[in-house]
Amino acid sequence: MPLEKHKVILLTCFLVLSGGILDLVYEVNASRSRQQGNSIHSTADIPTFDPGALALSLGFTPAPGKTQAGFLDQLVPESLQKNIRGIVLLSKGDRGAEVTFLSGNDMSTLFTKLKTGLYLRFSPEVTDIEDVMRENRSGTTVHLFGFRDPQLAEERVLFIQKGTMLMEIHIAEGAGKDVEKFIQGVLEM
Repeated sequence: MPLEKHKVILLTCFLVLSGGILDLVYEVNASRSRQQGNSIHSTADIPTFDPGALALSLGFTPAPGKTQAGFLDQLVPESLQKNIRGIVLLSKGDRGAEVTFLSGNDMSTLFTKLKTGLYLRFSPEVTDIEDVMRENRSGTTVHLFGFRDPQLAEERVLFIQKGTMLMEIHIAEGAGKDVEKFIQGVLEM
């Protein structure tokens, strides 16, 4: 068997096993939280983020709602799906991006689980993979995961996880420069 096939098999085994471990970590954290009288799915004490206000401040026209089901809808546990919100960013009357977001406890674990699930679903046509962790000016850790895969989505997709917020952005073709202002605003808030 060629060396490349061994690498693919090993990577697939790692991702499958790490996904199982993440499920276990998520359930252990949820169990501990319930024992302490909290809910890992509760958003009562989570600071809220309003991407619509940010979009307005940057010259976009935010339209409420979602036009398509995203990956958050597919990969986030059912107990959190009711908390998923979405807006469409309009720039000069055209759709620039669709933004889906969720706030809650343990978004870092959900982000890793989401990323692992997507790595397993990538087609051979995937390009522009971006998988970075960085600190913004205020010292907050921000995780970014983006890709373009025509088998999974027609547009470039970017995920941002920052504190208690997890966001999915589908960037319309040709709108990258306009939407970049919004992304930078999210990263620095």
